[in-house]
Amino acid sequence: MAGGAIRMWEPSELLHEGAEATVTAGKWMGKSAVLKMRRPRGYRHPDLDRRLTRSRLSVEVRILGRLQQSGFSSPSLYDCDIEESWILISKIDGRPLYEAITDGSVGIGVMENVGALIRRLHEEDISHGDLTTHNILIGETGNLSLIDFGLARVSPELEHMGL
Repeated sequence: MAGGAIRMWEPSELLHEGAEATVTAGKWMGKSAVLKMRRPRGYRHPDLDRRLTRSRLSVEVRILGRLQQSGFSSPSLYDCDIEESWILISKIDGRPLYEAITDGSVGIGVMENVGALIRRLHEEDISHGDLTTHNILIGETGNLSLIDFGLARVSPELEHMGL
């Protein structure tokens, strides 16, 4: 972090090193949490990259707040610093739906619930932007949650809801 350490953050394991961000699990004030740190994109002009990063993080923060208010199953926002390009969110227990499909441990009922979850997201006028089986978590009891709203947008347009 350019501005220093994040207060009360204790990292424990790297979860994902993606194209846009580094995602780390840990503890924040004793709670299981995830730190998503967006990285500068070297191929973009620095001013454009800074604007895009700020804009995407701001949208992600607003969407997480909106989903939290509606009781939608997604991470809760704990803290953020738009200027330093990070957000701190609750860690949701579960594994990617991709893994459960691959090992054959999910049935048609789970897939129907996936459809219902996506419908509920769209009823909130939110388009995920990166809706894959890697961004849907399934808990031990079969509960589903959506994660990674970095490319999401709020839009009532039906066209934006297409996969």
